[in-house]
Amino acid sequence: MVCPPVTGDAPTEQAAAPSPDCRMQAGCVQLERVAGCATPCFRMCSLVAVGRIVYLKVIRFSRRCWIMISLARIQNTGLVSALLLILNVAYAHAQQIGPLASRVFGNGTSNLIFVLHGDLSDGSPADYHQSFAREVSEKIRNATVVAIVRPGYADSRGLKSPGSNNGKRDQYTKTNNDLVAATIDAFRKSVKPQRVVAVGHSGGAAQVGAIIGRFPGLIDSAVLVSCPCDIQAWRSSNNRSPWPNSQSPADFLKSVPKQTRIVAITGQNDSNTRPSLARSYVEQASALGLSAQALIVNGGHGFNSISRDVLKSVVGLAR
Repeated sequence: MVCPPVTGDAPTEQAAAPSPDCRMQAGCVQLERVAGCATPCFRMCSLVAVGRIVYLKVIRFSRRCWIMISLARIQNTGLVSALLLILNVAYAHAQQIGPLASRVFGNGTSNLIFVLHGDLSDGSPADYHQSFAREVSEKIRNATVVAIVRPGYADSRGLKSPGSNNGKRDQYTKTNNDLVAATIDAFRKSVKPQRVVAVGHSGGAAQVGAIIGRFPGLIDSAVLVSCPCDIQAWRSSNNRSPWPNSQSPADFLKSVPKQTRIVAITGQNDSNTRPSLARSYVEQASALGLSAQALIVNGGHGFNSISRDVLKSVVGLAR
């Protein structure tokens, strides 16, 4: 028994009423219309409909991937970084513990690791540190890795932190540093880890560097990547006007606990935060009896150019 042909016309008196068997196949008519099925066979229509739905979902996901990869190319983050960013959808979840937004990878309690992005002066979203955070979570077992969105910034998926980055100028202020510190403290109280490691790149390093002195004991180890650790010297070396409202890490070294470990990593070709800034900061820290080392590695100011060396340091500190 088959269903009567489906037409767009109203039924007439001559049309045969459907049998009970056809009524059981009532879904056939709707599936024919959705999937464009030419046969009245319910099973055939079902297969075609499901196939078409799967096909449309694949096309939509492919388009999304293509858009993200294209954006990554425009932003000079590279194809590999773009693919890693797509994978982040499956690995990370947005979470707000404390005042700032973040994406969290893993749920371990031995190590709580924070990653802070730079100033993003090229206008790109706060995303690149998320790929690194995911990779850290895969390398270090029993860790929770938090990619913080700094005050006033947003990532490409609409996750935005409160506060202001002052147009990406003079933004390492007491207010913004307090927001970062409060977020770290909130996660620390929630996760209750054995140790806390904070990784900051460029402007993020400036904030971490100030926080370890202003909030002694909050962070056990700090990895300062491409750090403008002396704000006045950094601005002067680039022939830029002073940033009077930004807190300089070098000004808080005397308050850093002796047990806090510091690693300053800078690319030897970095023309923005030059290697001399890292060396000078570490010399001052060592003179105060702190555990600090400067690593000048191959690469420039961009995080991706030196991320392998950063990852090695983070893995070492988390042991």
